[in-house]
Amino acid sequence: MEWRKEKEKIKIWQVPHLDNVELLHAKYVTQRFSPHFHENFAIGVIEKGALGFQYRGENLIASSGSINIANPGEVHNGFPASENGWTYRMFYMDDSFLQQLVNEISNRITTPFFLPGVIEDREIARKLYRAHQSL
Repeated sequence: MEWRKEKEKIKIWQVPHLDNVELLHAKYVTQRFSPHFHENFAIGVIEKGALGFQYRGENLIASSGSINIANPGEVHNGFPASENGWTYRMFYMDDSFLQQLVNEISNRITTPFFLPGVIEDREIARKLYRAHQSL
């Protein structure tokens, strides 16, 4: 599905062979998300601009090259934190799928939980970006 509104653009699709992981590629300039939560993990990479959001009692800014994360059930909002808004690539994945992925990578049985809402790690962000592009 693709949607456009003036300067804003949204594309959403699923990857059937990856347990129907949902992907989003969006550019938001004026969009403001009221407080909400996701039933699945939301993990994204900011391509351009900056996303502001309130998450787990903190006011956060995810800028270009950073990773934004929301655990399932964690209430957050979203708004432009730069004049030109933000462009990002998001993965929405079921907790059981992410748990299986983490277990295979780490050889440990663990339930994923991300404490920070923003991770500043350009190498991991670049890998997530490339994975998203390839899907």
